[in-house]
Amino acid sequence: MKLRIRSLALVPVVALVLTACGGASEEEYVDAMSSGLTSAETQPLTKPKAECVSERFVGRMGTDRLADDYDAEDFERDAAQLTFEDLDLTEPEANELFDDFIDCGADMRGRVIAALGDSELALPEGMMDCLKGKITEGQMRNLFVPLMRTGKASLDAGSQKKLEKSIVTCYEGLIQNQG
Repeated sequence: MKLRIRSLALVPVVALVLTACGGASEEEYVDAMSSGLTSAETQPLTKPKAECVSERFVGRMGTDRLADDYDAEDFERDAAQLTFEDLDLTEPEANELFDDFIDCGADMRGRVIAALGDSELALPEGMMDCLKGKITEGQMRNLFVPLMRTGKASLDAGSQKKLEKSIVTCYEGLIQNQG
């Protein structure tokens, strides 16, 4: 009888230890990612959009994989920067995450254009409006997928050339309209 009572007394302790070693729960990871996405310095997402992206991504990655590389606090920090390099995302996984942003209504093109407007470049408003019509979702995918995978935004030569052409075309149009 004493052995049984002692065994029963150990159940809560073992459960607590296993929970502590297992990392955060799915809900904690979703909350952390959502908080990071809504507190980003550049173009934070609205809470519903951030929750949508976070639920999809965390559900797909699973808590075991996330716990291998992140505690909830670090996951929130990386979500705010849209960099998940510690997860070693494959290109298809990063593309799925980009799709999550689009499917949840996040305006990735708007994020980039707003960042250009907020940057030291101080691009004029007319140029910003022009860029909205010139920069494609494909160019945004080519920018964000490497950022999410490696922590560095990089464009392949073709995408960079198209983006540069869009900026030059908009700038030339703005100059012509002013002159």
